Amino acid sequence: IMLNTDAHNPQVKNKMTKEGFIRNNRGIDDGQDLPKEILEDLYDRIVNNEIKMKAPVDAALSTTEKKDKSNLSHRLGMDVLFSLMSGKREEELLQIDTSELI
Repeated sequence: IMLNTDAHNPQVKNKMTKEGFIRNNRGIDDGQDLPKEILEDLYDRIVNNEIKMKAPVDAALSTTEKKDKSNLSHRLGMDVLFSLMSGKREEELLQIDTSELI
C-alpha cells in the first residue's frame, strides 16, 4: 500500500526505488526474505498498475450490511494483491495437490 501511494501520488517527489522496496521488505516472511524475483515483479506491477479503492460505504447501510460489505471488500482487496503477486486468483494460489498427502 505504501508503494502504491508513493508511486502514484504526484506530491511525492522522491519515489521509492525497486532496491528500496526490496530493502523495506526484508525479513517479512517469518524472519526470512521473500525471493527477490517476487518482490521485483510485485514492485513492477504496483508501479505500472495503480491500486484504487472503491468509494466509501454508504452511511445509510445497517451495521450488519457495513460489516458484510467490509468483509467482501477485504476479500476483494486480497484477491487484487494475490493477482498482483502472481497473476493468479487467490483460489488458484491456495489449491493443494492432495495426491501427495497421506
